[in-house]
Amino acid sequence: MIEKQTVLILGAGGSMPYGFPSGSGLRRAIIEQLDKERITSGGNTPLSGALRDTGFPPSELFEFRDELLEADTTSIDVFLERRAEFLDVGKAAIAATLIPLESTRNLFQTWTLPTVLANQTWYQYFASTLRMTYSNWGVHRLTIITYNYDRSLDHYLFTILRGSCKKSVEECWQKFREIRIIHLYGELGVYHPLATDSLPYNSPLSPETVTRAATGIRIVSEDQDSKRFSEANDAISAAERIYILGLGYAPESMGRLNIRQKSPGYACIRDCLSSYKRRTASLETWSVPR
Repeated sequence: MIEKQTVLILGAGGSMPYGFPSGSGLRRAIIEQLDKERITSGGNTPLSGALRDTGFPPSELFEFRDELLEADTTSIDVFLERRAEFLDVGKAAIAATLIPLESTRNLFQTWTLPTVLANQTWYQYFASTLRMTYSNWGVHRLTIITYNYDRSLDHYLFTILRGSCKKSVEECWQKFREIRIIHLYGELGVYHPLATDSLPYNSPLSPETVTRAATGIRIVSEDQDSKRFSEANDAISAAERIYILGLGYAPESMGRLNIRQKSPGYACIRDCLSSYKRRTASLETWSVPR
């Protein structure tokens, strides 16, 4: 049980064991799939086809791709922060790249992934260490803050919650919400298994899903006073322990979280994964004594 108020902050590295790219990997994947020579010689790639079907003409796709390549930023998010004229196509490209990766199979059958990834299934380790079942779901004093657009952790936790009991979907959803998961920059559609207007996990790639997912994505300048950041900073202010996993520590993003304003005495661990890999410490011992 997590008895002390705890915050877990996740970056792209937290989702990588489940088939999702890093920030730089996402940028690279978009550039490769929008390569003009590749598309004109062999037809559409999955990404270019999805974007064209969504309404973006080839000329716009090629211009976006070339500018993204030559800007040479560390991520597409940083690029869109500087080039707002590409926001629509950029968000659609992010959505169309990530939607096919939201696969339940990758969450529970990680042996289908490359060995280097399959050895790092930390979702399972995290949930089993905390004994996250319906009967004790709400006992943990935990808030999860994520920079990721994908809903892999949300879906994993809700799925194992349902598997731990014979409760209805409605009862499980109410219990699931007792642990807050805050997507700082939005997500590929709100994760809500009971809402008809939400985008289900495992959704097919189509103009409709790309449009709906892109609508949920935000960049730094669009969320200067967002409710999500306010909630995240409230949780950080109240936290006795803060864990950070898979984060690149970009100043554009980290500067808006009040971690450095914490008073001395709280525990902040920047690399939980190193402890996880060694399998020598529980979540409770990953902290610095107060």
